[in-house]
Amino acid sequence: MSVHCFHWLRDQRKAFRNSYRLLKSSGEAAFIFFLEASFFTACLEIQRNPKWCHFFNEIESYIPDSHHQKHNLFFYKKMLKEVGFQIIYSKRRRIKDVLPSDEDYINFFTSVCALVAHVPADKKEEFRTDLFEEILKHNGRDINGLPFHRGTIIELVVKKN
Repeated sequence: MSVHCFHWLRDQRKAFRNSYRLLKSSGEAAFIFFLEASFFTACLEIQRNPKWCHFFNEIESYIPDSHHQKHNLFFYKKMLKEVGFQIIYSKRRRIKDVLPSDEDYINFFTSVCALVAHVPADKKEEFRTDLFEEILKHNGRDINGLPFHRGTIIELVVKKN
């Protein structure tokens, strides 16, 4: 049902309930999403940066609760069981995604960063550069010099009882 989407939702319990309701009896669903990610940490740092913070005073950062609250796999397994699902498979995994170039790295992360829309057009390129540097600071480069991103994901396969 979801690949890398549920972490963006404000009311995950409601989304799981809706997923449960939509499934046929004995239907199965898979969910894969981030518990925490260095990208989220970098966005919070940029949002607090004196150079940029005045653009973001009135907005939400859209950083998932799982990142702020440090939710773990057991938190979600409990929630899914309370909704009515049977857990077929669950796994917590640390991931490291290497991107093929600096340009691909910054293009990807600016495309998913909710803050970008609030930066004036004449400052966007500078913001992109600062965001790139902040994300890179929390991650790094691999042995070939390529930028990477780290995070923790959970994989869940569930069945409607």
